[in-house]
Amino acid sequence: MVINIYKGLFGRKFFNKVFLIYSLTTICAIIIIAYMSSLNIDISLKNKETENNGKVLTSINAYFEQKIASSRSIAVNIYTSRSINAEIVYLMKNGYYKHLQYKYDKLLSSPENKYNGFESYFDSCLYRDRDILGISIYSGTQSEAFVYSNTGLSIYDKDPVITNYFKNQSVNDQGVMIIPTHPVNFLNDSNASRVFTVVYQVKDTFSSDVSGYITIDYSIDGIKNEFSKYSNDYKGTVLIFTQQGKTIFDSSDTYYNNDYPFYSSLNDTKGASQLYKNNIVNTVISLDSGTLAAAILPQQLLEDGRNRSGRTIFLISFACIIATLLLTFITMLTFSKRIGSLMSGIKSIDSGDLSSRITIKSKQDEISEIAGSFNNMCDHLNEYIEKVYMSEIKQKQAQLKALEAQINPHFLYNTLESIRMRALVNGSKDVAEMIYLLSSLFRNSVKGKFVITIGEEIKYCKMYIELFNMRFIDNIQVTFDIKEDTACKLWYHEAFNTASDRKLYCSWN
Repeated sequence: MVINIYKGLFGRKFFNKVFLIYSLTTICAIIIIAYMSSLNIDISLKNKETENNGKVLTSINAYFEQKIASSRSIAVNIYTSRSINAEIVYLMKNGYYKHLQYKYDKLLSSPENKYNGFESYFDSCLYRDRDILGISIYSGTQSEAFVYSNTGLSIYDKDPVITNYFKNQSVNDQGVMIIPTHPVNFLNDSNASRVFTVVYQVKDTFSSDVSGYITIDYSIDGIKNEFSKYSNDYKGTVLIFTQQGKTIFDSSDTYYNNDYPFYSSLNDTKGASQLYKNNIVNTVISLDSGTLAAAILPQQLLEDGRNRSGRTIFLISFACIIATLLLTFITMLTFSKRIGSLMSGIKSIDSGDLSSRITIKSKQDEISEIAGSFNNMCDHLNEYIEKVYMSEIKQKQAQLKALEAQINPHFLYNTLESIRMRALVNGSKDVAEMIYLLSSLFRNSVKGKFVITIGEEIKYCKMYIELFNMRFIDNIQVTFDIKEDTACKLWYHEAFNTASDRKLYCSWN
C-alpha cells in the first residue's frame, strides 16, 4: 500500500522527489536545531537563575552585614568614649531622673556651659542611618527602658520580646545578640515597620560588670527595599535566620510567625548552590553575627521557564517548517510548470509538429537557456529540413529531365538501327556500315564518360576516320603506330564485343 502510494506520488515525478527529500531534510534540521536550542536555553536558564540566586543572596546578605557592622561601630564608640559610657552606665544604675541631675551637673561644670551626652551621639547615629528606628538602653536594675528615637529620649515599658531573649539567650563570642523580627512598642504609628534588633552588652568601665544592654532597632523595610531591586526578575525567596533559626527577614512574608521547617538542613549546607527538596539553595553563614542567609529558588520555576521557552521554540520551529514547506512547494511548483512546458514542447516535436515553440520566461536561468536552445534547435532543424527537401526536389527534377532527355537518343538509336537493317536487307552494305558507325559514335558521345580506356579512344578515332573516308572516298590516310599485341589486346578486350566488330577491325588493319 505504502509502496503504491510512493510510486503514484513520487515514482516518475522528479520535483516531487526533490520536494520530499528537501522537506525531510529541512524538518530534521529544524527539529535538531530546536532540540539543541532547547537544551542550551535550559542550561542557560538554569545557570542564569542559579547565578541570579547567588547574586541576590550576596546583595541582601551584604546589606544585612553592613547593618551589623554599623551597629558594632555604634557599640565600639560607646565603649571607647569614656564620657558616653559613664553616662549610660549611670543612667542604667540610677534611673532617668537622677540622670537628668547628672547631665545638669556636667553642664554646670563645663567651662563653656555645654555638654554633649549620649543623646547627641544617638541622634547622629539615627541621622546617618535612616533604617535605625531607635536605640534603647535596657538596665538590669531599672523597670523601664530608655529609648532614643526621632522624638528624642523617652521612657517605655520594656519590650517583652527583648527581655525574654535576655533571659533565654546570651551574646555570642563576638559580644552580639540578634533578636528576630518583631513589632516596635515605642512608635505611635500602628502601621510602623517591623524591626530586627541588634543587642550589645554595656559594661562598667571600672568593674567590667554588665550594667545592661544597648539595643539598636533596624527597620525591615531597608532589607525589603534592597530586595525589591531584584524582585522583578527574581522569583525565589530570600531568608535570614538567627543562630536559633528564628526569622529575621523573609521576602515571602511567610515565616515571621512560624519557624522555617528546613532550617536545620539549610544550616548543614556548604554555601554553594545545590539542589535540596526540589529547590536550588544558596546559603551564607556570617562569622560575625552567626546569622544564616539563604536564597531558595524552587526548581518548579525553572521547569515552568523551560516549558515556556520550549513552547516558544516549538511554535517558532513549527512556523519555520510551515513557511519553509510552503515556500519550497511554491518554488517547486513554479519550476515544475516550467519543466512541464519544456516536456510539452519536446512531445510536440516528437509528434511531428516542428512549428511548436517553448515560451521563455523573463527569468534568466538554466531553464530559460534550455528553452532558448531548444527553440533555436527547432529553427535550425526546420532550415535543414527545408534545404534537404528542396535539394531532393531539384534532384528529382534533374532525374526527370535526364529521363526525358534519354527518350530522344533511344528513339534515334532505334531508328538508325532500323535503317541499317533495311540497308542490309537491300544489299547496301556501305550505307549500313556508315549508319552503324554514326550510331556507335553518337551513343558513346551521349554517355558522357569523363574517363575512357585507350582502346576505346582508338576505336572511336578509327570509326570517325572511317566515316570521313566513306564521305570523301578514301581521301584520308591515317597511320596508327601501335604495337600489334597491345592494339589487338586493347581492341579485343575493351573495344569490340561482337564478331562483326572484330571483323571490322581486321578490315581496318
